Amino acid sequence: CLWASPVSGDREFHPYQPITAAMLDPVLPIKGPTGSGSCFCIRADIAVTAAHIVDGNEPLEVHMPMGSHKGSAWIGAKVLYQDKMRDIAFVRLEKPYGHVARVGNDADTRIGDAVIVIGFPVSALAPVASLGFLSSKASDPNITSDSTKWISSNAIYFGNSGGPVYDARTGRVIGILCEGVGQGMNGIAPNVAIFAGATELRKAMKKAGVD
Repeated sequence: CLWASPVSGDREFHPYQPITAAMLDPVLPIKGPTGSGSCFCIRADIAVTAAHIVDGNEPLEVHMPMGSHKGSAWIGAKVLYQDKMRDIAFVRLEKPYGHVARVGNDADTRIGDAVIVIGFPVSALAPVASLGFLSSKASDPNITSDSTKWISSNAIYFGNSGGPVYDARTGRVIGILCEGVGQGMNGIAPNVAIFAGATELRKAMKKAGVD
C-alpha cells in the first residue's frame, strides 16, 4: 500500500488512506491502431479518457482484467462523445464492467494537496500509481475564462493520458490526466502532470448526457 501525508496549510495532519482496489479497479488500458492510453469507468458501460487518444484512432479496444467475463480480454469500445477543447472523451464499452470510479469535487482542492495518478504507461497491463502534490491552478483561455487546468508533481509517462487523478485523502476522482505535455527522455515528463479537474469533467459529462 502507498501512504502519503498532507503538506497543505492549516489542514489537520493525518495519514492519507492507502491506494485501494476501489481506486485501481475502474482504471483500464485503451488502445487503437495509432496509439494507446488509459481510461476509467464512470458507469458500467461508459469510460472516460482523453480525446487525443480516441480522435482518429478507431476501432478502439479496452482491456478487461482477469475475473471479468471469464478471463482477461480486449473488448470493443465506441466513441460516444468528444470534448476536444477540454481533451475529454467518453466511450461506450461493448460489455459492462463491474468497477466504477467515484467522481468527487475539486472545489475544495488546494495547492499542496496530495494526489495520485493511476494509469497504464508504456502499454503496461498492470496499473501504475504515481504520488504527487498539486503545484498550480490556472485558467485555460482556449476554452472559457472560467475553465481551469491543474498542474501537479506526479511523474507521468506515455500512456498515462486519460487516467484518473485521485484525491489522496478521499480516494475520489478530482480530475482526468488529459493534455499531452513535452515529454523528456524515455517518455518521462519529470514531475509535471497537467489535468482537467472534476468541475471540467462534470461539464463534459453533462454535455455527453452521462451525468
